Amino acid sequence: MKIDPSPRFPLEIWGLVLRQATLNTNLQFLENTDSRLRWKTKRNVVLVCKGWNVIAARFLCEHVSMTGLTAFNKFFDVFLQDKSARFERYTVRLDIPLETSQTSKRQQSRASLFFDRLQIVLKGLPNLTVLCLSKSMQVDTQKWINILRDHSNLRAFGSPSLIGPREPPVHPQLHLPNLQLLRITCPSHSMLYAQLPSTSFPKLRHLDLTVAGSISDIPFLQVHGRNLTTLHFFFNHPYYLPKKFGKGLQTLCPNLRELFADDLQRKFSHKLVQVLGIYLPLHLKKNQVSRFFGGLMGLKSNFPNLKVFRVLSSMDIRSQSNRTYIIQFGVNRCKGIGVMIEDCDGQVMYAPPGW
Repeated sequence: MKIDPSPRFPLEIWGLVLRQATLNTNLQFLENTDSRLRWKTKRNVVLVCKGWNVIAARFLCEHVSMTGLTAFNKFFDVFLQDKSARFERYTVRLDIPLETSQTSKRQQSRASLFFDRLQIVLKGLPNLTVLCLSKSMQVDTQKWINILRDHSNLRAFGSPSLIGPREPPVHPQLHLPNLQLLRITCPSHSMLYAQLPSTSFPKLRHLDLTVAGSISDIPFLQVHGRNLTTLHFFFNHPYYLPKKFGKGLQTLCPNLRELFADDLQRKFSHKLVQVLGIYLPLHLKKNQVSRFFGGLMGLKSNFPNLKVFRVLSSMDIRSQSNRTYIIQFGVNRCKGIGVMIEDCDGQVMYAPPGW
């Protein structure tokens, strides 16, 4: 098996690092025929590698990401046999994609088993602060509410699209005092969490929201929008009229400072927003770029306090040349509105004179 610790450094470099760590850097040492010295070298190498393994365990276990429920089941077995308690000590983030459809009784039983196992895992991860579940699953929603109630120390939480026979009322005492970031991909869950008072999320500042209707119809923002400083909008229906969106943003989120959306035509406006980010459509073609960026010239009137415009390029755009062309077009169009232009990594692509 080929060993490649890092694509940035050749294997020979890592060999020199290991040799330096074992304090045997003198080439004359290699010519010494004393077997005791050779065994000492091997012992040093083993000790150093064990030390590196302890250090690496922290980084490897901090963020546990899985590809699906099969991977989670394997992780569950490893978790139960983890005598060194690496996950208990180090894991702070857990990412699990759920199954998108459960129609048979066997699949529903599997979903119920998953939530039971997830509850066991979460009880054994006292340092977990980020839980991200994506896609959807058919399950008794009450189990999900129990998880939230028992693990209120979450700082960031990705809510999946749960499909249940009915939406149970949320317990009014449900309280997530440390939650700062919430991602909602299911409109029914937006309504589910809207049943909670604003005191349930006292520190919530960042929301990722997939919109299914008019912004004025989103119950979650009506209850919890006043504290938000960062808002991501993803519209899952391409045929809504632009005039339906954006007009109520100032009222719903009066303290907003950063707004990210996937369409410039939604007529958003806000007096305090300083950072505006636009996600490039996946299949945007060169002959559509001019129309896509057509609303840029009105940004300063809709966002009078705007300082940064961020072009968020999707890496799923098939052609690198298309991606480069689109970003550069946006930069050229933005030069006339007097704001800083950044790429998706926050790197400055253009700054107004005297900035």
